[in-house]
Amino acid sequence: MLGVLLLLFVVLPLLGFALHVVVTAVFIGLLVGGLGRLVVPGRQSVGLLVTMALGLAGAFLGTLLARGFHLHSLGRFLLEVAAAAALVAVVSGRGRSLRRG
Repeated sequence: MLGVLLLLFVVLPLLGFALHVVVTAVFIGLLVGGLGRLVVPGRQSVGLLVTMALGLAGAFLGTLLARGFHLHSLGRFLLEVAAAAALVAVVSGRGRSLRRG
């Protein structure tokens, strides 16, 4: 009986929270990474998974910068997109220079 209660009230809520965090991170990564790709002019040679990873990295970096500058929702979001755009530009530019050389 105690095992069932632990499963219902401890384990399953923790798994649900972990799943929520993963789904939210994927969504934010795609959103911020996609907007970052739209900001960078020209064609980028990065795929969906790289875009998502750069979006997550940009969101993390933008949030850190926003906290440093004491910015809130809109300012933080703009910094996240700008950081993702910078990362997309660096990665897609690096990919082009490697193929040329």
